[in-house]
Amino acid sequence: MSAAGRHRHDGVRAHRTRTLAHRDVTRHYGIPVTTPARTLLDLADVLDDAALARAVNDARLEAQLKLDHLAAQLTRSPGRRATRRLRPFVENADAPTRSTFEDAFLAFTERYGIPRPEVNQQVDGYEVDMLWREQHLVVELDSRTYHDTPGAFEDDRRRDADLLAAGFPVMRLTWRRFLSRPAGEAARLQALLTR
Repeated sequence: MSAAGRHRHDGVRAHRTRTLAHRDVTRHYGIPVTTPARTLLDLADVLDDAALARAVNDARLEAQLKLDHLAAQLTRSPGRRATRRLRPFVENADAPTRSTFEDAFLAFTERYGIPRPEVNQQVDGYEVDMLWREQHLVVELDSRTYHDTPGAFEDDRRRDADLLAAGFPVMRLTWRRFLSRPAGEAARLQALLTR
């Protein structure tokens, strides 16, 4: 929580600021709190890249944050390191990511110079994790959490066949492969994107 005054409450660690404008405050169950955009601006000063990506995307998934509100907050806060860290979320107005794996994959594409995919888009009636529409390529990021049951196994094969029939081959990538051989996976993906 950020506060402009000197209020103290047991068990609550407050972030003090002199730049808390009236428009940066809202009420939640009658309690004054900072708006989601202002909260993210404050968090961008203390969170690492992965945690910040999750905070922004979770706020969007839960319909707590609109990107135009975040853009307005950044306009009111020029020159801050936090503003620079949050600007890519506004400029790359993808659909929000749904997992740490998706966040890590986007960082991976940037690190290896792979064109940025569209995130969580619809193709032939299916929502796909990563999409290169022009190249007609889909990458699905598979974890055992969601893909390790007999039903999920069958659903994934049906989905892959339907997407292939629609002209969108699917490359499936597991977390283990992603972590153990990133350069090899980057080379494979680059080859698929340039075929």
